[in-house]
Order: sequence, then C-alpha cells, then structure tokens
Amino acid sequence: MIRVFDIGGTMIKTGLMDEKEVFAYRELKTPGSAAQLMEKLAEEIKATKGVEGIGIATRGQVDTEKGIMIYDPPEIIEGYTGTNFYEELASSGLPVTVENDANCAGYAEAIHYPECSLVLAMTIGTGIGGAIVRDGIIEHGAHFSAGEFGVIRIRGKKYESVASTTALIEAAKAEDETIQNGRQMIPKLSANRRLQYILEDWTGIVAEGVVSLIHAFDPSVFVLGGGIMENSSVFDLVKVRTKDMIEPGFNCRIEMARQGNRAGMIGAGLLAQKRIGKPQTSC
Repeated sequence: MIRVFDIGGTMIKTGLMDEKEVFAYRELKTPGSAAQLMEKLAEEIKATKGVEGIGIATRGQVDTEKGIMIYDPPEIIEGYTGTNFYEELASSGLPVTVENDANCAGYAEAIHYPECSLVLAMTIGTGIGGAIVRDGIIEHGAHFSAGEFGVIRIRGKKYESVASTTALIEAAKAEDETIQNGRQMIPKLSANRRLQYILEDWTGIVAEGVVSLIHAFDPSVFVLGGGIMENSSVFDLVKVRTKDMIEPGFNCRIEMARQGNRAGMIGAGLLAQKRIGKPQTSC
C-alpha cells in the first residue's frame, strides 16, 4: 500500500493506494510556505500505518533523481523552489517518489496502452499540463521540463492563454456573465449561437496545438483530459477537428482520459510501486 499526495497551489489531495485504486481520499488546504508544507506531509505520513512507500505528485518543475523542486512560482508556496523532498521526509524511513503532477497524470493514463511505444497526454484546466511517456518511462528532457505543452506558441500567444478552460470561460462570460465554468456553459449552447461560435473557435485552437504535437512527436496515442474534456460532445469536436488537420502518414489515436481528478495521485502511486519493485497493472 502506498500513501499518495497530489500537491496543488490551493489544496492537497491525499489518500491510500493499493494495486490500482485510491481510497481513504481527503483534501487538505495547502500551507502557505514550503516549511509548513513539509511539516504537514511528515505529520500525515507519521499518522499512516502499514504503507510501503510514499508517492508525491506536485505542481512545478522537479528533479526526480534528487527529489528537489527546481522551480515553482514563489507567490504560490513560499520557499518551495529548492525544497528537497528526500531529505525533508527521510525521517519516515520509507522510500519517497516525487514527480511533476502532469507527468503523474500522464503516466496513469499511459499505463492503459502498454502496446503503444509513445503516449502523449494533455490536461486542459486552469492551465495546460502535458506528459510524454515512451515505453512506459516518463521523458523529462535535459532539465526535467519536457511536456510543458502549455507554453508552446499558438497564434503568437502561449497555448494555455488561448486554449485552457480558463480562456474558454473568459470568452463565454463576455457573452453571458452568469457562466462561471464549463458545466454552466454546455447547456446554454443550443439556444445561443454566439456561445456555439466561441466553443467552435476554442476547440479549433485546442486542435491546432494537439496537431502540432502529433506532428512533432508522432505518438501512437494522444490522451486528452481535464474537466471540460469529460464532456463527450466537446471531446468529440476536438477529436474531429484534430483528425481533419493531421497530415497524411500520421496514425494517432485520440483518446479521452480515464482517471479523472485523481489521475495525479494514481500516477504517483504507480511510480512509487515501480520504485519498490511492484508489478504495474492497468487501473
């Protein structure tokens, strides 16, 4: 059994994971400083009995070999950059695995496609996160920063500034100020042609980025996740528009993410299991 954490800027998701499932799920408020965060994690771990390892998914760029936070914006968690998870949690006596949250989510999705040599995964939410998984191994790049799909350039802007759910809702609110999220927008589409146009334009921008990544990496599978992509009509629209733009000679499956908002924890748990030598199974 693995104790898993998914550290976000506002909340920490935590629970226990057996071979393929997270249970005893809870959410904790993320402390304002790295010192307080490490104290909270150590306290939670100490209160847990019968676990074999710790799996941590975290926001920001992380050196997974040394367990050190390379960079996270200082205004989110004070002093987080430079934090060494392995040293801070050494007193637990348990093996600690730490990885970027988008990479964890991508790994949790890629394990469903063991027959595929290269899987790309992208999560669309407040921002855009990405992961590259080749032959069951996360590709980190030269500086542990590979997969930062949100900062590629589309139409002269950062991709996540025009293709995130945040960008979609901002555009929709200009038409209907009562819309605060995607769930509120979707039911209003049939009666509002302007909202339909906003969604069509946004899905086109999303597809442009996906197509660019497919052309750059030539993956077997491209997994799309995030709350908005759980809506089959939105996912299908992105999928169709992506397929329409792919050049001949590319054969990439476009799949909907399966793990939902626990993907980060599941991926962290799977990576922790891998570290202690447990066999990997589809979740």
